[in-house]
Amino acid sequence: MGNICVCAKSMQNFSSENKPLSEFEKAFTLGSLLGIGQFSEVRIATGPNNSKVAVKCVNFSYIKNEPKMIKREISIVKSIKHSNIVQVYDIYEGEFNLYLTMELCSKGSLKERVKLDGPVSIQEVKTIARKLLEALDYLHSKKICHRDVKPENILFTEDNVKIADFGLARLMSGTNKFTMVGTPYYISPEIIAGTYNTKCDIWSLGVVLFFALTSRLPFHGESFEDLFERISDQEIDWHGVEEPEENFLRYLMNKNQKLRPSAAEALMHPWLSILI
Repeated sequence: MGNICVCAKSMQNFSSENKPLSEFEKAFTLGSLLGIGQFSEVRIATGPNNSKVAVKCVNFSYIKNEPKMIKREISIVKSIKHSNIVQVYDIYEGEFNLYLTMELCSKGSLKERVKLDGPVSIQEVKTIARKLLEALDYLHSKKICHRDVKPENILFTEDNVKIADFGLARLMSGTNKFTMVGTPYYISPEIIAGTYNTKCDIWSLGVVLFFALTSRLPFHGESFEDLFERISDQEIDWHGVEEPEENFLRYLMNKNQKLRPSAAEALMHPWLSILI
């Protein structure tokens, strides 16, 4: 079936609520690779009546030093359901592997789209922004911080856009000290400083929308240290971004998290309601 090669010590009984992997093997056939992450890979799978799902395949050997991370992800994905969040259907556990079956977003990621077609139209960026802010507002109302909003995790279906991958997500109440996590080009100044709250997702969304509009990133560096200094202190080069879009992105990417809007506040910004 093309399962991940296993050689790890068993972590059986990871959760008594998970279905046995044997049920997955009876119902689904793993297919082509969709993507590879630090601790897992995602494949397409064919199920009953030729139905298609995406499957996140986690090998326990990859997380043996971080079991809390996958437990946290499972707890979070079981607790959420929103039209702009990729839905996880079932979780299957074997002796060495954990499989999460989820909604297949057949139109690829925002990163792939921009790479192939270049910048996204302003009107469509508005639609993407509105839907992703609605998803973040939902998550933040449940005190869930995604912590890895980036173009690779923004996926398209035939008629919708969704946030995926809750591998770095965590419950968060207020502003606290946390480990620096995320994808370097998209993390906020306060994540670099080490004390942050759910508004770090708003900054990351601003970077994502900047990328969608321009097909470039707002910050670069010769090293991660240089990049982090620029994110924390340097002004963005706004060339090629029209004033209305710049104003909205500045709103989302205020370096002071206390002055940055919540998702609910950002949804009320007039830029989102102005048609072109």
